[in-house]
Amino acid sequence: MLGGLLERGIKQYCEPVFIHPDSRIIFKDYQLPYFERFFEAARELHKCLPSIGIVNWDFAMNDKNQVVLIESNLICGSIWLIQNAWESLFLRKTQSIFFKKSEKSK
Repeated sequence: MLGGLLERGIKQYCEPVFIHPDSRIIFKDYQLPYFERFFEAARELHKCLPSIGIVNWDFAMNDKNQVVLIESNLICGSIWLIQNAWESLFLRKTQSIFFKKSEKSK
């Protein structure tokens, strides 16, 4: 579900966490408010950087419920964080995805 959190997050060195240490929000089934606004802001900003493949955008919401860009991380942007949080980018479908790909290459 877009805007929904996974059951767990990860801390430094991939230590799993299930509750945010500051807000005490439980990750499981939590839906991020205003997710669509953040998503659209990232899409629009990424259009300004067409030669950059992956950008890690950091946003916040101000007291007027407006999306505010904090920073963009252009160096070392990758999917490693996503892979660690999900334990696998394709989850349980990994084997079938790679199997189908290898069949096509024959």
